[in-house]
Amino acid sequence: MIIMGLDMWIEREIWPAFYDGCKLTIDSDSFTVDERRVRCIIENVCYWRKANAIHKWFVDNVQDGNDDCGRYRLTKKDIKCLLKTIEEAILSEEPWRILPTQEGFFFGSTEYDDEYYYILHETAQMLKSLLESWDEKSFYYYTSSW
Repeated sequence: MIIMGLDMWIEREIWPAFYDGCKLTIDSDSFTVDERRVRCIIENVCYWRKANAIHKWFVDNVQDGNDDCGRYRLTKKDIKCLLKTIEEAILSEEPWRILPTQEGFFFGSTEYDDEYYYILHETAQMLKSLLESWDEKSFYYYTSSW
């Protein structure tokens, strides 16, 4: 069975060449990696499913309106701006004016209900954690798929 829907990630791209003495360690008995041949490592640092209001924010504010499942570079300023927008939406009596939902092919609910607020609260926690662990030597990207 195939489950369809909007999936979204923030990825951290780590280039070992930017770190002095970088040592790659992988806990696995099934394969080995020659760390001298590793160009970059991509780590998923945030994940959402059917969080269409969050996706719409990225499309409008990072992707220049292109909703194309592309991979878009993020700055720390982008993350802080999204966090501020979420916090304002949570406190607002009219959250649709601040962080509107978006309809789409299996994008999830467009209601401003408990699920909407749950997604906002969870996202705020993820973004705070991301900001606390932000690494200036890494690159961050938003991508989506449906």
